[in-house]
Amino acid sequence: MAWMDTFYDSSEGYLYDLSATAALRHETRHSTWYALGLLARNEHNDVDEAEKIIGNVIGAQFKDPPEQWYVYLSSLYFQSQLRSILAGLSCTDGADASSCGMVFQ
Repeated sequence: MAWMDTFYDSSEGYLYDLSATAALRHETRHSTWYALGLLARNEHNDVDEAEKIIGNVIGAQFKDPPEQWYVYLSSLYFQSQLRSILAGLSCTDGADASSCGMVFQ
């Protein structure tokens, strides 16, 4: 995570492209994995940054069903899946994730 932290652009909520094939291009797939790592680490403002990344990724999805890469991802479905992931995490003090301030509305 410390290595990936150096590639994170907090103003945009994405990781820079790790391949170095393009200067300062943002990358969605690695940003999503980084968001999951932030949720697992759960230090300082990690959860806020993870929410920003996840919101960006969902917002960038194709929303027109005829489009080739259209993906239907309802926010309620996403939240239920994320809650399932978080339920398996524990906070630094040993409490479960739901009691650590990780609340999704």
